[in-house]
Amino acid sequence: MDSQTQNQIWQRVFAPMQPPPREDLLPLLTQAVETMGASRMLAGILQGTSRQQANRLYESLRENALCLRGICRLSGRSEGKFCTMPAEKEPAKRLLETCYHRCRRAMAEYTARSADPEFGAVYQKMAQREGEHCCLIAQILGNLE
Repeated sequence: MDSQTQNQIWQRVFAPMQPPPREDLLPLLTQAVETMGASRMLAGILQGTSRQQANRLYESLRENALCLRGICRLSGRSEGKFCTMPAEKEPAKRLLETCYHRCRRAMAEYTARSADPEFGAVYQKMAQREGEHCCLIAQILGNLE
């Protein structure tokens, strides 16, 4: 091996690591906020235990949305305006189905991002919460008359 090849190899070895490009988080944040809006609407529609569960769902969804917002800030990205978006008026069953499928997709997305070297642990926790959301939504659906 000649000296030029050796130099090239050592340059690659000691080159600063480039962080993997971070995908845009705004679509995830938008979905999270929309799901929060639907859960807030559910809390206004449902009665008794189901209402309490919908309120718990809202608070937990809010925690994940705040984590996404924090990740945006930590990575130097703008997160846009953060507010709960109102859901369209639909029957509770339909809102719950929509929330379930959004939470399931979010869980898959966060699980995929859990290998991120900087925020992987946060994404792991968020994926776990989304699994809990799916379970809670299934319980609320099962409790509907």
